[in-house]
Amino acid sequence: MFELLFSPFSYLKITWERGLTSKRFFDIGLPIILSLITVILLILLRLNIENGTNIFNNDITYYLSGFFQTIPGFYIAGLAAIATLNSDNMDVYMTDPCPRLNGEKVKRRLFLAQLFSYLTIGSLILFILTLIGRFAASINILQGVSVVTYYFTYAIFSLIYFYFFWQIMVLTCLGLYYLGEKIHYNDPKDMDDREIVNDE
Repeated sequence: MFELLFSPFSYLKITWERGLTSKRFFDIGLPIILSLITVILLILLRLNIENGTNIFNNDITYYLSGFFQTIPGFYIAGLAAIATLNSDNMDVYMTDPCPRLNGEKVKRRLFLAQLFSYLTIGSLILFILTLIGRFAASINILQGVSVVTYYFTYAIFSLIYFYFFWQIMVLTCLGLYYLGEKIHYNDPKDMDDREIVNDE
């Protein structure tokens, strides 16, 4: 029964190998690169600005907390649209090499449903991380620790935070591409259900 609570993470089990543009790169590689760049810039800002700066004690995370508090509603609305959209283009297997979940080919509707489910839970995780970071900064939880310990802790938490942040941003762009453009036409390589059944 508990596994049902983690079903939104099933999106991460989908495999889609397309060289440098593989799903793994967009899920993990690109967010890690962007989060590393962000954290390095934040550390440099803290070192070079008088009195330093902590992004979790700054207005930017205040506004982000509001954003990630409301954005799950939009993802859920997108998920409802995906589930109910009456379009033949939603029920075709995706372009070869076709993504696979547990070894089975994935259709667009399932792929997008899994994607928007993950975006919903990811935005909730980000909201909770924002609250934790702002609370820790407000009580100055790292007061009295060494400079090395402070920067190490700040960097690690920021890296985790911005990994989820950039992952959500990248995957949102991917989801919007499929909802805003891809569902309106099929690639020549796409096959409908009848062709898939006949081939198999």
